[in-house]
Amino acid sequence: MLVERKPDPFQLSSSYGPNGDFLLCDWEMAHCGHKGRDVGTFFTFPIMSACYLAARGQKDKCDNILSSLKQFWNTYKTVLVEGLKSKRKASSGSEGDNVIDIDRYLADVFRSAIAFYGFFSFIAFYLFGSMTEYNETEGLNDRENKAVMGIVGWIGLRSMQVGLVDEAAKQVFRDGLHNLPEMEEFFFGMISNEIDQLLAARSHRRRSRRRSSILRESGRLVSDSESGFGMIVRRLSQQPIIKE
Repeated sequence: MLVERKPDPFQLSSSYGPNGDFLLCDWEMAHCGHKGRDVGTFFTFPIMSACYLAARGQKDKCDNILSSLKQFWNTYKTVLVEGLKSKRKASSGSEGDNVIDIDRYLADVFRSAIAFYGFFSFIAFYLFGSMTEYNETEGLNDRENKAVMGIVGWIGLRSMQVGLVDEAAKQVFRDGLHNLPEMEEFFFGMISNEIDQLLAARSHRRRSRRRSSILRESGRLVSDSESGFGMIVRRLSQQPIIKE
């Protein structure tokens, strides 16, 4: 859906609008609600996908997703700051208008995003299983699949707690509820830590599933050249080649 300021009907030209600008809106994201809701909802599925990729040992893809989410937020933040500065400049001479505290506003947006991310991840994904059929689960058994969803649910619940309960947030954000860098470090750090644990668990499972060699099972070393196993190896290596 293309949305733009309505042009002057008496000065229609080849341009769609005054500057030819347009916005592409996804109707599912066009909700009336608290600031930060769109950002938080956007985070949800990529983070769940990253968790499943980590459980399958695909670290590079996890890193790409997290990097893209940070880039998205930084771009969103930059555009938001530009809009807030324009709004503050336009309203600076108006009576009764409060001066916009941009840093405080950004912190409110991001904390709200954390809350709505948690709400959607915990309620929609973990409790109701919405859209979980699109996860890449190849190579994961039922127990491992449930373990990943447990991580998704825990991250969501923790995000809801910090995003909605002031007392919980104050325990995490030591410098107050309006320190954006601290909030960013907490949220992205929490996601990174959980992904690292899933990657480590995957590595451990692969090692434990590896078949042990005869030497490893017998407790012998390759240097045991005089062992029965060493004698067999030497004997086989000395067999003449049979020519047809």
